Amino acid sequence: MRLWLQGRPGVSKIFISYRRKDSLAIAGRLFERLEAPFGKGSVFMDIDTIRPGQDFRTVLSDAVAGAAVVLAVIGEGWLSARDERGKRLDDPDDFVRIELETAISRAIPTIPLLIVPTSMPRAADMPRSMALLSHLNAVAIDPGRDFNVHIERVIRHLEENIGLIATDSVDNVQYSLSLRAAQKNENLEDYAAAINNYTKAIKASPNKVTGYEGRAYCYEKIDCFAEAEGDWARVVALEPTRISKRGEFYEKSGQLEKAVVDYAEGIRLNPKDGNLYESRARILARRGDNTAAIRDLNAGISIVDDIFYKSRMLSDRAAIHLAMGDARAAVRDLTAAIPLAEKATAVSKEARGYMWRDLAKIYASQRDYSRAVKTLEEKRAREGLLGYEEDMIEEWKKKRSRWWK
Repeated sequence: MRLWLQGRPGVSKIFISYRRKDSLAIAGRLFERLEAPFGKGSVFMDIDTIRPGQDFRTVLSDAVAGAAVVLAVIGEGWLSARDERGKRLDDPDDFVRIELETAISRAIPTIPLLIVPTSMPRAADMPRSMALLSHLNAVAIDPGRDFNVHIERVIRHLEENIGLIATDSVDNVQYSLSLRAAQKNENLEDYAAAINNYTKAIKASPNKVTGYEGRAYCYEKIDCFAEAEGDWARVVALEPTRISKRGEFYEKSGQLEKAVVDYAEGIRLNPKDGNLYESRARILARRGDNTAAIRDLNAGISIVDDIFYKSRMLSDRAAIHLAMGDARAAVRDLTAAIPLAEKATAVSKEARGYMWRDLAKIYASQRDYSRAVKTLEEKRAREGLLGYEEDMIEEWKKKRSRWWK
C-alpha cells in the first residue's frame, strides 16, 4: 500500500511507503498532517489504483522515481510480515521492497519513520538491496500524545533540507501556523494557550480533524471532559474511522459503556485491527465479562502479526483464564507469550519478568514446585533474577523437599 503527496506543478512530492497491516492508521494520520503545511488540495491518496494489465513493479518504480523524498513507515510488524509464500520482504514482488529498492537505487532521499517502540531493522534481516536502509538516520514517531511534536520535526526537515514548498493559501498558512503554535504550547504543558491556538487552527480549516483532536487532548489534560467530548464528536463526524480514539477518551474518563460502543463500531469499520479487540477485551474484563473478553482476545491474537501485541494479548488472556480458575489454559498462554516477548524488542524486561513470575507462581499454586523452581532458574539464565525471586526459589525448594517427604 502507498500514499503519496503530490503538489501542484513546481511543488515537490512525498512518497509514503508503509504496510497496511502494520501501520495503515499512522500512514493516514501522517498523510493528513503533511497536507496542512503544503496546501489544501495538494495531497493525493493512491490506494490500489494500478489498472488491469499494468506491470505493478513498473508503476511503483515510476511513482517512487518521481518523488523528492520517500518516508518509510516502519512498525513492529513491518519486518516480520508474512503471507502464504513466506516472509514478505524475501519476495522480490513485495510492494514495500520494490518501493524502497527503487528509492535506494536511485539515491532518492529516504527517511525511516520508526513507530514507537519499533527498533531499526538490522541489515542482516533485510535483502541486500535494502541493507542501506538500516544505516539511514531514522525519526521516531510516537503514535500517542507526542505524535504531532514528532511530525513537526519531519515537516521542518522536509522544508529545510528537502526544499518542499508551502502553499500560498492564506487559510492554510493560518492553519499551519496556529497548529504549530498549539503543538509547541502543548509540549510545554501550557494547555490554555494550546487550546487558544487549536481554536484558531479550527477557524482557519474547520473540516480538518487535527485541530479538534489536539484541542480535545488538551481539554482532557485540564479535566474539561464535556468540552473534550464535544471535540471528539466533531472528529468522528469528519473521520468516522477515528471513533476508536474517542473510545480511548471514554475509557480514560471512566465512561466504559460508551467506550465499548465506540470500540465495537471501530471493529465494524476495521475488523482486521486486532488492537481494537484487545481494547474492548480490557473493558469487558474490568466489568467481569470474562467470557466475552476471552472471545475478543482470541480474535485479536488470530489477527495480529506483530509479536509485541500478540505476546501482550496472550499474557492478558492468561490472566483472565487464571481469574476464571483455568490454570492449565493460563500456563498454555504464558508459555506461548514468553518466547514471543523475548523476540520482540519492544517488550520491556519488566514485562517479561512479570510473565516468568506469573508462570512460576501458577506452578507453585498447584504444588508443582519443581516446575516453579525450574521456571525461575530459566529466567535467571536468560536475563537474571531480582532478589526476592531468589528468595522465592529457596522457599519453593524447601516446600518441594517437605512435599516429597
